[in-house]
Amino acid sequence: AGDEATFTTLGDALIDIILELDRLAATYAPYLLGTWVRSAERWGQTDADRQRLSENARLLVTTWSTPDNDLLNDYSGRFWSGLLSGFHAPRWRMFLDAGPDDAHIDQVLQEWETAWVRDAGPFPTEPIGDTHQVATTLLEQYGPEPAHAERPASSGS
Repeated sequence: AGDEATFTTLGDALIDIILELDRLAATYAPYLLGTWVRSAERWGQTDADRQRLSENARLLVTTWSTPDNDLLNDYSGRFWSGLLSGFHAPRWRMFLDAGPDDAHIDQVLQEWETAWVRDAGPFPTEPIGDTHQVATTLLEQYGPEPAHAERPASSGS
């Protein structure tokens, strides 16, 4: 039971950190998923073209693969605002909620990832917040060394 409680506590902390990183990334335009997707959509001549390009843009920065070809899963993962909160955090939440022994979680995640790539968004294309302020708040919250980090025992040398 203690391991399950630790798993849950650390899993919740992981999700919180992912969401905090999304908040930080949202302050800087080059780290916005919406900027990437909108740039890809601009190449389309028709709505169908723009939809396909949007899907491909999301595919390239997430799974990199399709259900029939998963050899390079997460090959080109990015950690941008919109991806952290809209893709990585929910995916981790599903994995954590399933628990470490769920034999079907890979299939569940693959189905969710495919659906997300096909129909996600819209995502902001303008930064939100002040980078320095958000970074300072995160440093104050987490410190230069996380409180839960364990230091290795001193060798005495």
